[in-house]
Amino acid sequence: MGGEESSTASSSKPSLDDVLDDLTARFILNLPESEFESFERLFFTIEEAHWFYLDFYRDRDKTLPSLGLYEFASRLFRRVPFLHPYVNHLDRLFADFRAYKRAVPTAGVAILNETLDKVLLVCGWRRNSWGFPKGKLAKDEDHATAAVREALEETGFDVSAYIRRDAYADAVMSETACRIFAVPGVPERTAFCPQARKEISSVEWHSVAELARVYKRSAADPETKSEGRRIFGVRPYIRWLLRFIKAQRESKARVTGSVETSSPKLPRPQAEAAARTSTVAEPVLTLPSASNSAHRVDVAVPRRAPVAWVPPDTSDDPLRTFRLDARRFMRHLADMLA
Repeated sequence: MGGEESSTASSSKPSLDDVLDDLTARFILNLPESEFESFERLFFTIEEAHWFYLDFYRDRDKTLPSLGLYEFASRLFRRVPFLHPYVNHLDRLFADFRAYKRAVPTAGVAILNETLDKVLLVCGWRRNSWGFPKGKLAKDEDHATAAVREALEETGFDVSAYIRRDAYADAVMSETACRIFAVPGVPERTAFCPQARKEISSVEWHSVAELARVYKRSAADPETKSEGRRIFGVRPYIRWLLRFIKAQRESKARVTGSVETSSPKLPRPQAEAAARTSTVAEPVLTLPSASNSAHRVDVAVPRRAPVAWVPPDTSDDPLRTFRLDARRFMRHLADMLA
């Protein structure tokens, strides 16, 4: 009896092909026609299907293989009828997607506590580096909206009432343009709980002064560069963050007549040396003026202009028939279900 029950339970588990069919129905067959305009757009959906596979299938059934995105896409291409003819082009298509993905701008937030001496950072899943809550812009989404959405997903906190849309810094890291907005005045007692599964492992407050010291040491001493790599995503914005904090405190002092504790600073010689040795483009600072109208202060000229997000030109692409094949398949499927 026990053997029969075990055999029945085992046979009730879906096979990998069954799972791929389910994911195809969930994610690909219901896509609007606009998502079949290019393989790059389609791969974003395949990536979502891959996350779903890992979170809701692989986690519950360890007999299913643990697949990386490329291997998952390869299995899917072999399984889906209108993708199968392009299996031999997968290496090129995947490389194009990776390049296209790097070109999509990102946006995030630097959440500061009420005393402006701590900043909230997140640690990625199975990583040991810290950075600002941030992510890629969705189609037709502006930077500030994307920053608010990503902060909510990665921290569980809605920053829309705190975000300073006129105070931000731009930088380019690993060929991806990123804009970080200042979000001052968030209480330290706030409970943070990431909404995205397996994306963020920890959310913690970090001392701004300590981050500045790590930045200075890692820039001046090669032996401490590993320490600096743990805040790689924060380093290009440290000087902007210090200037923003100083401006906020000076503004408050003018209004209240009180003397604020000085902001942490980088000694000028070390700061200049760090700027010369940095391999990451310095950000461009935007702060509000006394009259509340934004003015721009150039901290440094970026080495690379932000990459505009423009759909690739596929007019001379030998794979352009993919769109026609996909549409024919969708129409055929609709006729069968009618």
